[in-house]
Amino acid sequence: MTPPAHKDQEPFPAADLPLGGAVSGIDEPTGSAAAIVAASNGYRIAFDSAPIGMALVSPTGGMLHVNRALCQLVGLSEEQLLELTISDLTHPDDVEATVERRRRQVQGTHADNRIERRYVRADGTTVWVAITSTLVLDAAGAALYSVAQIENINDRVHARAALGEAEERFRRAFDDAPIGIGLVALDGRWLKVNQTLAEITGLSEAQLLHSTFQDNTHPDDADIEAEHSRQLLAGEVRSYRMEKRYVRPDGQSIWVMLSASLVRGIDGEPLYFISQVENINERKRVERELSRLAGHDSLTGLLNRRRFQQELSRERQRVRRNHGCAAILYIDIDHFKHVNETHGHKAGDDVLQSIARRLVLRLRATDIIARLGGDEFAVLLLDLDSTDDARRIADEIRTAVRSEPVPVADTLLSVTISIGIATLGEGAGADDQVLIAADNAMFEAKRSGRDGISIAGA
Repeated sequence: MTPPAHKDQEPFPAADLPLGGAVSGIDEPTGSAAAIVAASNGYRIAFDSAPIGMALVSPTGGMLHVNRALCQLVGLSEEQLLELTISDLTHPDDVEATVERRRRQVQGTHADNRIERRYVRADGTTVWVAITSTLVLDAAGAALYSVAQIENINDRVHARAALGEAEERFRRAFDDAPIGIGLVALDGRWLKVNQTLAEITGLSEAQLLHSTFQDNTHPDDADIEAEHSRQLLAGEVRSYRMEKRYVRPDGQSIWVMLSASLVRGIDGEPLYFISQVENINERKRVERELSRLAGHDSLTGLLNRRRFQQELSRERQRVRRNHGCAAILYIDIDHFKHVNETHGHKAGDDVLQSIARRLVLRLRATDIIARLGGDEFAVLLLDLDSTDDARRIADEIRTAVRSEPVPVADTLLSVTISIGIATLGEGAGADDQVLIAADNAMFEAKRSGRDGISIAGA
């Protein structure tokens, strides 16, 4: 393949030698000259038949010699390529860097022997190539040409770009996720965390990376999480979810939903945990509030009838096991209907709230107080020495209510209560029977003139 002369092309080396120079005075090559010619021909064959693009390029960038693979790569014929320079093939955005590198290569100051560039093909499409070039010098050290190997790396570059995009998407998904995400070493150390996790735990990223997940876990949840982690490492489960608490630097606990799985290597060996942490503190607060509302009276804040009966059942069983003594006070406000009819329901609500406050203030923290409905209250007195204790406490409550009028609108109302007492000791009936006995005793107190106390079975 003998190329036509290019405007800045020197003739291909005499006798087709790769590095230049002629063998003078020899008409028919013999001996060492023949060996040189044979080597030169072998070089040309290897050059032209190479599976990747090859080119001899002049110091100014002109094409001196090209092979078939390069023609196929850029979609041009040999004749067309030999009329072009490297810059003509190069994408406009890469031309300046290519010219500068060529200049430094000729001057002998370039450092990078292999570069990646974009070529523009004949059909206008762009192809990424890797160029490895070596400068050939004459005996005086002047640049003759460079030998360039040009490899199509389009698929590799696009795959690398796709991988980079995927990694960037993962990074953004990790860093910007609305839930906390962390990678955890097998020994519990945080390896990587996002900003949301830092906000949840109240620690900076640096603080988290110098701690373990056990350091931040509430002590009451540590053993449960450790067991889940053991099952995960043992292959007994593929993942786990649990509600747990983190302890923040200010000492406050925050509830989270933790989802954890294990990342394994291609050999199946565990590498690290990946944890997703969702802040459920508000949800837990709402659940607690709903639970409280479900078991409490909305007006007074005391337990309601359903919750009181649950507590009564539990305490009766405890009293029976321990052979203890407890009692129920069934309390009803005297003439409450008259208060509503005379002063209005707002006044009635004020009276109910006042009675509830006095019960709470007078009774022990261990006693259980409820509003059963309307103007009826119940108190479960625990750990009594005898029924006499129940009578004494009932009398103190009755006296406290009677001695302090209730402020209603612009007046003070004198309020009294009637109390029935039933004990929860040996021989006491079922829950409902005990409550009915206390209720009946309360009605007996009302029939006896109100503002009194009656004991069931007395």
